[in-house]
Amino acid sequence: MRARLAAIAQAYEPGFMGAVLVTRGDEVLLNRGYGKANLEWGLDNAPDVKFRIGSLTKQFTAALVLMLREDGKLDLASPLTRYLPDAPKAWAGITLAELLGQTSGIPDFTDDKRFGEWSMSPRTPADELAFFRDRPLEFTPGSRYEYSNSNYEVLGAIIEKVSGKSYADLLGERILKPLGLHETGVDGDELILARRAQGYKRGKA
Repeated sequence: MRARLAAIAQAYEPGFMGAVLVTRGDEVLLNRGYGKANLEWGLDNAPDVKFRIGSLTKQFTAALVLMLREDGKLDLASPLTRYLPDAPKAWAGITLAELLGQTSGIPDFTDDKRFGEWSMSPRTPADELAFFRDRPLEFTPGSRYEYSNSNYEVLGAIIEKVSGKSYADLLGERILKPLGLHETGVDGDELILARRAQGYKRGKA
């Protein structure tokens, strides 16, 4: 089984760059890195390389929102302006449930043509909200589903506002430390992280 799994993973080289973990119960069948984690530095991928997890972070954000709801600090049926009173008027009718369910109508800030260049500089959470807060809604809140990273940027701001803590600190306190996720954390422009994988996109040769 181990040899077969290794052969399958190797068959995707050299195009695949990443790490693969396969377990059966408590038995580790495959735990290996493939290709380069950073082409510029010649860093090989390995099980201990640090990867960004992208939109999997939304599950952590949603969990924090539900924990704060259990604490009595948030109501999912309430409009977000209850917690962010300085939010744009267009957001007044949007509930926390609609943010969580991607039905708010707030446009995805990563689709903005300016986003690529804008994201190359360090930004604060306030900067991030300011980048898209004045854009018109794409549809009436609750009327349809449309995936938008902006929804979870707003939820992150609400989490910090009602908890009085940074997102990173609350995440560590309520989720990461209790679960023993010692190698998981919030990335940032100022963070120097050893053995960090660089993300790449396929392009024309």
